[in-house]
Amino acid sequence: MIVDIRAAGVDRAPILASLCGRAFFEDPMLRWPLPADDDAPIDSTTKCFEAVLHAYAGAGLLFEAGDAAGMAVWVPPDRLSVFEAMDALSRSAIRPLTDDGGARYDRFWDWLGAHATAEAVWFLDIVAVDEPYRGSGIGTALVRFGLEQARATGAAAFLETSNPRNVPYYERLGFHVTEDADAPEGGPHIWFMRFEP
Repeated sequence: MIVDIRAAGVDRAPILASLCGRAFFEDPMLRWPLPADDDAPIDSTTKCFEAVLHAYAGAGLLFEAGDAAGMAVWVPPDRLSVFEAMDALSRSAIRPLTDDGGARYDRFWDWLGAHATAEAVWFLDIVAVDEPYRGSGIGTALVRFGLEQARATGAAAFLETSNPRNVPYYERLGFHVTEDADAPEGGPHIWFMRFEP
């Protein structure tokens, strides 16, 4: 299957944020800092992605497969400062959605950051495929899209996931687990994974 992958402009960010809301509303990494009694988790998760994807699109780092069938954010080694800006932006967007002013969210992401590699790598920040298209090869194409760029530059790639089902999937694509640990304060278990070119 040939998958059309292209850079997504800022006009596509709201549509892709909605896709992420549907794809991640049960993801432990995103749900854990949000209130457990949230009666609209898809809406809350979508709001988490809106500002971030708008900024990633503006930086040319948001990629879309098909007509919002899937999306990915690949951050190259020379643009990791963009990720740092997105981190600050996401925190300000998510704080109003939490029941503690974002304190637990901030501690969680600080912990994640402390476990990320300090080496210049390609970073797969987000990848999502809409439910009707899962299993069709779109997610694999989005991951390979970035890995091809990593290979071309001779750099490694890095990701983190809180979904145990993702670990063997990413291993089939050439990643290996470098560390796995429970986030503090009863947070989710996280796998840190690396791809060597």
